[in-house]
Amino acid sequence: MSPRGLAPVAERLVGRDRELAILHEMIHGIDGRAGALVISGAPGMGKSALLRHAAAADGVRVVTARGVESEITLPFVALADLLLPLREFFPALPISQRVALESALAISAEVPGPPNPYAVCAATLTLMAVAGEQQPLLVLVDDLHWLDSGSLQVLQFVARRLGGEHVLIVLAGRDVEEQFGGRVDLPLLQLEPLTTTEAVRLVHERTPEARPHVVDAVVEAGGGNPLALVEMLAALPPTQLRGDEPLTSQPPPAVLLDRAWAERLSGLPAYTKEALTLVAACEDARFELIETALDAAGLPIDALAPAEELRLILSEGDRYAFRHPVLRAVVLRTASATVRRTSFRVLAEVTTGAVQAWYLAASSTGPDRGAEVGLVAAARDAHARSAFGTSARTWRRAADFASGPPRRVELLIQAAVDAMLAGSFRDAIRWTDHAAHIAPDACLRADVGLARGRAYAWSGDPDRALSVLLDAAADVDPYDPDRAELLRAEAVFPAVLAGDMRRALKISDALVASDPEGPAASTVVPRAFALCRAGDVAGAEECLTIAMRRLADAEPLRNAVSFDTVAECLISLERFDAARGLLDRVVQSGRVEHVPVVLPHALSTRSRLERWTGRWAAAHADASEAHRWATELGMPTVRGLVATELAMLDGACGRLGAFAQHVREAEEVLNTVSMGGLEIWLLAARGLEALSRGESVAAAGHLDAAFVRADRGGLANPSAMPFAADRVEAHFRAGDRERALDALQWLTDGAARTGLSWQRAVTARCRGLLSTERDEALEFFDVALAAHEEATMPFERARTLLCLGETLRRFRRPAAAREPLTDAADLFRRLGAAPWTERAETELSAAGLRPVHKAEPAPALAQLSPQEWRVAQSVGSGLSNAEAASALFLSTKTVEAHLTRVYRKLGVRSRSEVARLLAVHEQLES
Repeated sequence: MSPRGLAPVAERLVGRDRELAILHEMIHGIDGRAGALVISGAPGMGKSALLRHAAAADGVRVVTARGVESEITLPFVALADLLLPLREFFPALPISQRVALESALAISAEVPGPPNPYAVCAATLTLMAVAGEQQPLLVLVDDLHWLDSGSLQVLQFVARRLGGEHVLIVLAGRDVEEQFGGRVDLPLLQLEPLTTTEAVRLVHERTPEARPHVVDAVVEAGGGNPLALVEMLAALPPTQLRGDEPLTSQPPPAVLLDRAWAERLSGLPAYTKEALTLVAACEDARFELIETALDAAGLPIDALAPAEELRLILSEGDRYAFRHPVLRAVVLRTASATVRRTSFRVLAEVTTGAVQAWYLAASSTGPDRGAEVGLVAAARDAHARSAFGTSARTWRRAADFASGPPRRVELLIQAAVDAMLAGSFRDAIRWTDHAAHIAPDACLRADVGLARGRAYAWSGDPDRALSVLLDAAADVDPYDPDRAELLRAEAVFPAVLAGDMRRALKISDALVASDPEGPAASTVVPRAFALCRAGDVAGAEECLTIAMRRLADAEPLRNAVSFDTVAECLISLERFDAARGLLDRVVQSGRVEHVPVVLPHALSTRSRLERWTGRWAAAHADASEAHRWATELGMPTVRGLVATELAMLDGACGRLGAFAQHVREAEEVLNTVSMGGLEIWLLAARGLEALSRGESVAAAGHLDAAFVRADRGGLANPSAMPFAADRVEAHFRAGDRERALDALQWLTDGAARTGLSWQRAVTARCRGLLSTERDEALEFFDVALAAHEEATMPFERARTLLCLGETLRRFRRPAAAREPLTDAADLFRRLGAAPWTERAETELSAAGLRPVHKAEPAPALAQLSPQEWRVAQSVGSGLSNAEAASALFLSTKTVEAHLTRVYRKLGVRSRSEVARLLAVHEQLES
């Protein structure tokens, strides 16, 4: 096997030894591990030069792509550049992935329907992994900032999931944080300016004849930018280099680059400038196309020769390319408006399809039916290929050429809808805000309001979403009550996110029941949600009966929000099996159909369910996966809520480092979004963690703050704010009996109102804890344990047993305390609740019995990471490695690597043994 690493190339890079060493090390190690690297830097800092060095590496297969500003509106164009050279491996893809990929790249003769964008992502990951098996694969992508959104999404997806594959992806661009939604979650190599010493060396190597004071002036003006230095030197006449003429004062490097290239362009013949403008305007400057365009423009076939002699334009394969991407922008900027429009019009004449539509749009200056029709067709094509970012921008551009406000509003709404599908909520908000100002009638304003409200809610501004939806409902109510009803139903959800349950309930109460069976289909779910949170169990059950009947045969992906919401209600009403059935349907459909946008909500809700029912390993795996998807999909509200869910688990398990990390993340989300509900749950997580460590005073402070905010917002169902029981215990352990009794009264009232078993159990537990009479206390604990039998909640049962044991010791009955304390310690240990296990064992020792750990049939399961747990579940359920990879959005190689670690940690050798251990674990937890 040939050695791998950077091969010598003619181009010498000054001041980039560290960066070249990093690239060499990553390429050299591509056989042992997959990886990704993002190179970021200002124009001219050497990103492209580094990629050219990498492209010359020995022993690897190299595929390359480059973002082109004029191609940013073409779906998957960069991805095609990368994957078509790997077409020999297409037959190795699962058929569903191959169909999706060929459809996205527009190379399939028969397309059964729109490709799923994440099926395209999964196909690309599998394809690169398969190609890497034959020969290590190096993927190089330049000018990331100009990449079409579909290709960018796929590359980010793949780069985040590389594990055991022999693949290295290197992405280079400027302002890469913006492309990654504000935070780059891949290894980042930031190119810094050259030092003065390095800049001097570069100047001396390029122009040894330059006088010292000229060198100093050039270095100072160049600001450490290698390209600025080189181009400035090239622009200086020999008399200035020798110091015979004074140097004029120099502007910043970016301006300097523009000026240097503009000066070179100014000396070209007029026909060459026009020809260069054609090349700059062209999205695919193939020789054949440019020659056709030159002929159509009446320009000579050799019009570009002077620019080629100056190396302003180069030949790359079968097409023209500018010496540097920035030069293309300079050509367009320095050309007159007439020349630019003429160039785009000529290109429109010699092209077809989506490209022609964009050229025609660029050549138009006002409403243009032809431009609108062409762009609408291009938008539909991009949407059909699931390139939603591209289709959103195309709809938006089409709106510029619409003949009147109604049509413009319709196109802006469609642009916003596709922008949300692409995760671009800021674009959706901007476009719908504009549409709201020009919508000519109430019905159109209502449609805009619905899109605006969803965009604000999903982007993390529920207060603004609530205002937008209710205002739109009031506006349209006199003309279209059904539209108003839909808007008000939608408003329930942001009201809950904002922590304003009173308003959510008020909105819900105002919804009109238009169905003889009960509330209308559009209102029954949000009404059930509001009633659950308000503690109206009977009303919620009535709505849920209708909702469950309607969801029985519903398609989970199209109704994911309703499935998730109903499941949340069912959890609050302790109907755990029914909730799990709904959530499992959504998660399973999301995996099979490659629609991860439904996973963050569903997995987050299922994580809470698993935590309640004592399946903490599964809860941690669900929450971790939900967190990853919420981060990738740009869903800050879900990311914040999942961070608090992880913090809850971490605090109860004593994972202090992870707890602090997730609390910080939730706080970061709170700094950027307005979410009263998130603030409540963050305080609750802090309270539980402090209580777990025995810091009762701190716990009481956090839990009081959470309760005040929840009570002010109108939450009245203790099951929707389970920290109410923690609050009683915290005050009791802090020695504040009066505050504990006050907190207990609220809990007692709620339990009497709802009749739910958990509320009755924890109310009786707290009464037993606070009781001053032994017999009375024991009666309360009997009631609590009987109520626990009605619903499986191992953590809560263990806490009741712990409190019972502590109370028996307090009343000087240590022998009687041993059994409940032993059972409590065993339950805590199975859950992984280390601080609670320690407390139970300490009490047990004080009761005169040394703790004895019962043998656990599958103790090693606790060692699995969330990803390993998920792989173990998949293969344990009978999936093959390829099927598990498809379901988990991983490559087969990554699944194999995880499975190897699962075998090692569990001490097993087969899938059947994994399935057996999981079954035993399931029985223990239930």
